[in-house]
Amino acid sequence: MTGLTTAYCLRRGATVIVRGVRTAADFRYEYQLAAMNERLGMQTVWVPSRPHLAATSSTVARAYRSAQPAGPSLNAEK
Repeated sequence: MTGLTTAYCLRRGATVIVRGVRTAADFRYEYQLAAMNERLGMQTVWVPSRPHLAATSSTVARAYRSAQPAGPSLNAEK
């Protein structure tokens, strides 16, 4: 997929983007993104992480998941 997240969301009829925030540095970055998204017609809602998960990045989570045995797919047809 290419293009702006805001454009994708607007095409799909979304009115809000939900983003996770782990640290103050994340918040500064996310605040800049939210300001631009608002100018493009999209609101942003931030969800703070739990303190004990603040050091876990999406990169770490993906690495952990790839090291786990394959389980049933959440998208499997029933």
